[in-house]
Amino acid sequence: MSVGAVVKQVAWVTRISQENMSASQSLGVGLFNLVSNSLNTLIFTAAATSPITLPADEWDLTSPQLLAGTALFASGIALEWISEEQRKEFKDDPKNLGKVYSKGLFGWARHINYGGYMLWRTGFALAAGGWKWGAINAAFFGLSFEYSGIPELDEYCTNRYQAQWVEYKRRVPYKLLPYIW
Repeated sequence: MSVGAVVKQVAWVTRISQENMSASQSLGVGLFNLVSNSLNTLIFTAAATSPITLPADEWDLTSPQLLAGTALFASGIALEWISEEQRKEFKDDPKNLGKVYSKGLFGWARHINYGGYMLWRTGFALAAGGWKWGAINAAFFGLSFEYSGIPELDEYCTNRYQAQWVEYKRRVPYKLLPYIW
């Protein structure tokens, strides 16, 4: 899962993102990803190889937490990546300059890419450390987006797109995941 996360991030930085990022921002994102991915990998390795902490059958390939975590990870990566690819295609067309992208997956939730990110991070944690660690990660990323990421992006989009953004928010009431949040 760490490799999948790195591949997705590298693709985003080199192909999808059209935003300039300072060296300090880039370093911060890189360090966050390094710590988060390493922590989950270490937790998974420790739990999977320790006969003391868990019964041996809890870490087989059919364990519910591993299956659920893998499903959340795969669906989250796909949701984030596909939504960002759709938006990039829209932005690459000069006739869309200054317009809000509201089609494709972004027609289901305004920040569906963040929802996908939260899902794959939660899935990685669930597969690595179990239900409690997965729930802690879901709460951390959900609250981070709810109280930091989304308000900051909403303010930016309100200033940039004005009436278009207000209309988009009216038409697409969900922030992260359709019919859920």
